[in-house]
Amino acid sequence: MKLSIKDMVLCAVFAALISIGAFVSIPLPGGVPFSLQPFFAMLAGAILGSKRGAISMTVYTLMGLVGLPVFSNGTGGFGMIFKPTFGYILGFIVCAYVVGLIVEKSREKGFNAGLVIAPFVGLILDYIIGVPYLFVVLKATMGEAMTPSVALAYGFWPFIILDLVKAAIVVTMLFSIIPRLEREGILA
Repeated sequence: MKLSIKDMVLCAVFAALISIGAFVSIPLPGGVPFSLQPFFAMLAGAILGSKRGAISMTVYTLMGLVGLPVFSNGTGGFGMIFKPTFGYILGFIVCAYVVGLIVEKSREKGFNAGLVIAPFVGLILDYIIGVPYLFVVLKATMGEAMTPSVALAYGFWPFIILDLVKAAIVVTMLFSIIPRLEREGILA
């Protein structure tokens, strides 16, 4: 995929938006903060499409890994891969890609139900990657005290309701934003 200047700018905008979403965070027990990042990961895929959405989230991840303080609570650096939350960051890449893929296929077929389910599928995939990663990292430090139910208590249950609300907001935005972005030539 060859990226145009417009594509690169859009990817950079969403890498910046998810960085801003990381600063809007509320720390919770277990080391996983509540943030706006899942919202921007879903929105990136929905608006940019699968490839550009995944690129924008990859750029964000690489920015953090090289040391820019773009992760939650202003953290960054390669050592973040050993933190319990890094699985969710990897999940943002998959989330954006899959949301974008579903939206692209739905738009091709005129299938609006795909626009409705795409953010929820992406959110589920972020949890499928994030919670086991959290479990493995915390198991290394907590030992037997870390069980799957504890991992869910730290990395799933406190967030799922608000994340479902974020997904629903993305859905409502899609029905108003996508036609406008198509008219403006941002979406092909």
